[in-house]
Amino acid sequence: MVKELSLLLRFHIKIFRAFGYCTLSFENKHKRHLDLRLWSCTLMIAFNVISYVALFGNDDFLFNGDKFGYFNDSLKIIFGDMAVTCSYLESILQRVSVHQFWVIYGELQNLHPNCSRKTTQDFWLQEIKKNRRFLVTFYTIVVIEIGVMLIFFSLQDMTRHLVLFWSVFVPFIFTVHMRNLQFIFYIELIRQELVKLQQDLSLMVDYSRFQAYGSGFRGFECFLRTKIAEKQKTYQLIYDMYEQFQNSFGFSIIAVLLMIYVRVLVDSYFGYYSVYRGWNPIELVLLIPAFMQIPMFLIFSKSCMDVVKFITLNLHSIISQFNNENTSVSLQLQNFSLQILHQHICINGVGIARMDGYMLTRAVGSITTYMIFFIQFMPKFTNN
Repeated sequence: MVKELSLLLRFHIKIFRAFGYCTLSFENKHKRHLDLRLWSCTLMIAFNVISYVALFGNDDFLFNGDKFGYFNDSLKIIFGDMAVTCSYLESILQRVSVHQFWVIYGELQNLHPNCSRKTTQDFWLQEIKKNRRFLVTFYTIVVIEIGVMLIFFSLQDMTRHLVLFWSVFVPFIFTVHMRNLQFIFYIELIRQELVKLQQDLSLMVDYSRFQAYGSGFRGFECFLRTKIAEKQKTYQLIYDMYEQFQNSFGFSIIAVLLMIYVRVLVDSYFGYYSVYRGWNPIELVLLIPAFMQIPMFLIFSKSCMDVVKFITLNLHSIISQFNNENTSVSLQLQNFSLQILHQHICINGVGIARMDGYMLTRAVGSITTYMIFFIQFMPKFTNN
């Protein structure tokens, strides 16, 4: 892994490593890499054993009051195990792609010599400001996650079934949600590099205006063409970084989002079912962090992809200043535009769906639509 990473990034990578989601070490030691992979394998086996015991054991891990509750608990355990297994397998098998991601990230940092790596107070403030979007999201969700757990366990009358079920399912919740936060972490790093590129191109738009108004200097066209070529290489690195992200997390993105969606779906239905049966619906408070997970991921994903639109807009602004009078600059700009067109940054898991706001509206629409049918047929779920 890249040794020049800031302490802030290293700290959060270590958090993900504690959950078994990073099998790379900062030191190039084979034994350390092997230990991390063994840790991920151990956690994966442990979760699979827990799932097997919960699904096929004789104890009250699953709700036995009626078949509907039993089906809901089984569904959550099954999809939770699928998400965790997929995440750990991808962490173990795609470690080379993760390594390449950080190598490319290090190359991009070397393109900005002003970003000094001093461990001073100013540097820490700079790092916090730079990563504030991720930090606010990460710690807000973690605090809410812990808070709702404390509220639930302090207010809920705990039966043997509840103790057994939540002792099994809470680790799934924390592990899957942490994997989702890891996706956000990597997406935000890609977005930051795209924003840097977009800001550099904005300066070049201003330079081209000087030339258009006759305030340029001799050799300006050659200078501008060279700068555009440099930004093309930068975009190529960012695109390579994006591809490594897709290779590293493609399958687990789908598995994790599906698990969170299924949990929100079945718990929403069961929450209404609990109200209908006159049970305590305090369990619904545990859905608050889950409600936040998918929107947060999709917002970060959409904001990352939207930066490319501004990059394209800046390129067209430069083209408009020259009106195709300078052939070399115009050709370079057209080349850059074609590169963006063919190397489109689109976060889509394994190509199943584009991760943006439209996906969120479809998910909400499906939940509300089926909820209407569920309410209509509620009496059929009741054991008389």
